[in-house]
Amino acid sequence: MRRIRSEQVTWYETDSFDSLAELLREIRPELKGAYVIEYTGAATSRHYVFSGSDFKRLHGRAAAEDFAAEHVRDLLLERSPALRTGANTHPLVPAFEPETGAVWVATGSRGGTRSSPVAAAAPSEEAGDSLRRTPHLDVSAEDGLVAGAKFRVEVFCDLDEARAGEQSEDINVLVPAGQEHVTLQAWLALSSHFEAVSAAGEITISRNKEESTRARFDLAVKGEPPPGPGWICAIFSYDGRACGQVTRTLAVGVSTAPEPAAEPEPLDAPTQRPPGIAARPGARPDLTIEIKATDRSEQNFDCRLITALLPGRLAPEPTKWELSSRAPKLVSSYMEGFTERKLSDSERISKLRGAGMDLWKAAPPELHEVFWELIEKGKPLESIFVVSDEWSFPWELVVPHRGRSDAAEQRQPLGIEFAVGRWVTDDMISPPQKVDLVDSYVFAPDYKDKKKLPKAAAEADYVCRNLNGEPITPGNFDPLEEKFAAGGVSLAHFVCHGGTSTERSQVLGLEDGGRLESHQIGAMDALKTALADKQPFVFLNACQVGSPQPALVGVGGFATAFIDAGATCVIAPLWSVGDTVAHDLATGLYDALRDDPKLTPAAALKELRVRAYAEGGSHSWAAYCFYGDPLTAVAMPKTNKRRGD
Repeated sequence: MRRIRSEQVTWYETDSFDSLAELLREIRPELKGAYVIEYTGAATSRHYVFSGSDFKRLHGRAAAEDFAAEHVRDLLLERSPALRTGANTHPLVPAFEPETGAVWVATGSRGGTRSSPVAAAAPSEEAGDSLRRTPHLDVSAEDGLVAGAKFRVEVFCDLDEARAGEQSEDINVLVPAGQEHVTLQAWLALSSHFEAVSAAGEITISRNKEESTRARFDLAVKGEPPPGPGWICAIFSYDGRACGQVTRTLAVGVSTAPEPAAEPEPLDAPTQRPPGIAARPGARPDLTIEIKATDRSEQNFDCRLITALLPGRLAPEPTKWELSSRAPKLVSSYMEGFTERKLSDSERISKLRGAGMDLWKAAPPELHEVFWELIEKGKPLESIFVVSDEWSFPWELVVPHRGRSDAAEQRQPLGIEFAVGRWVTDDMISPPQKVDLVDSYVFAPDYKDKKKLPKAAAEADYVCRNLNGEPITPGNFDPLEEKFAAGGVSLAHFVCHGGTSTERSQVLGLEDGGRLESHQIGAMDALKTALADKQPFVFLNACQVGSPQPALVGVGGFATAFIDAGATCVIAPLWSVGDTVAHDLATGLYDALRDDPKLTPAAALKELRVRAYAEGGSHSWAAYCFYGDPLTAVAMPKTNKRRGD
């Protein structure tokens, strides 16, 4: 560890998180806060900490496209030679001090320091400015949180750090140039200890004010609350897209006003993901479904349905969604008939439709009401976006239906009628809405003998030729790590044998007979760094050969692992698919995106899924899901060549 002093700022450099923690303990007694930069290169990871006497707290995770990189780089190079090797690629973000126009640099932790004022690129009318705030949740409980007690909750955001007992995911919104204020919707998800008179409100953030307005909610402890601590989560959305949250755990059943209790926690802390893109105004899905678990049972949820197509649905109250059993178990039971042996294609599709009808019965009651109202009023419903911390429910397969006998009405599966995107997240932050496909890696193990995938080589060659691709060979663990250590790409395409190891974990077969398990993604440093840097499109083709029986591979494995690591969007199948359909769907999707620049991947998948339900169709066409915003646009390469040619 070394220390470098300059006129206004002290810089610290360290090579590990352990020494970084030691350093923070060293400087905390004398400073109000510290600011951390993490730079990860191809062969090394370094962490830089700096602080200064003129200290101002700023806010955490930010995306590279949200700042004028050259100005930040020049500032860092001027202030510290120690940053010369990494400053040009690190995702930093500037904030602008209204009075002076000075640039402040902030990323990583919720801390910052001011430099001398330097010229900054003026934001464009199209881009606007990024406003970042930390959300907070105050609880007023003068008489204690005992059975029947009434109390008030206030939620707001400001420039301070998250406080003791708060689990916060920073709000980061892109404000159009010239606009002084933005209004965010706020709603509460509650553990079963509490009930609310109203659980929906709003706050307003202003450019020139450190603290937002406050949303106030009147709550009560239930007459017979369950044992253990309760929790309250405030979730925020901007222009219909989730953009942050704050959670507090509270002791229930005490006679004095409690302090927030950090342990034990009824829910897992949100996954720490790499920097995300600021929530932007404009592109709003026709119907957004936000879902938050209220306990660890995987069967109790609060949900909210948002649509601009119906009056009163832009800021609706949340409602309860209660399943008869754990969601993964329920889905498996509905899909059991679909995976039976020795079924004809038509029988299997019939089983799939039947499972979809059962899934509709289990879907949130609020969805039934809103969906049929949209249909009856002839509203132009085209896109559905599900933002949820529930990972197993296959929304694409749901078959809406109502009535009986001659009055019965049955729609096509949601994934056939609408562009459906789902985002499996516990931090309630929506994904980006654009990805530029400029280069790609293709991971297609060359299996031998009976395991060989006849169409895999042709699919890999197609991606390499049409998407500036480079194959990863041989298709084993070490070459995969080594390739991503050399740098990331905007598209990662996998063609592998796929399966499950546990309810939540998936596996991909490797060329040497080994297996890559989904939980390994979080431990592959080079891969994670590349994903966080490029925020790519990931296509997972889990294929099978020689077996007419589909095997469920679920959605709790690789898709969520790649999302957690920084992917903008993921396409993956719910069950292992036939080799021929896998090839045809992948090439058909890329061709469709190239032919129609306005087409989104979610809409392209909708058109391709239709083939599953056509006469003589294969169930494999229905297997694919899009994980991302259904309005996410993809820009295809302008030239076709293999990478390196």
